[in-house]
Amino acid sequence: MYESKLKNVPQGMVITKIKPNSPLVNTDVKVQDIITAINGVRIKSAYEFIDELSKYKPGDTVTISFFRAAKSVNQLPLTFDIEIQLSDDA
Repeated sequence: MYESKLKNVPQGMVITKIKPNSPLVNTDVKVQDIITAINGVRIKSAYEFIDELSKYKPGDTVTISFFRAAKSVNQLPLTFDIEIQLSDDA
């Protein structure tokens, strides 16, 4: 679980690795991005992510919301959505 202790950083599930067979491979998602929602349902932990994702089956399309922290004081944080189709092996 990601417990934010930094100001203006939302709770969520931090991406620590992107598997080669993941639907996220050919997207702008990067390691250290934070998943904050699936189809608009807030995600605050890995448990909530797994629970929400279990409501869908392979072949379903979901919208995942992400937060990316700013890397410097001159940069703004980024929020974005990615629509992906779920697969069996991702």
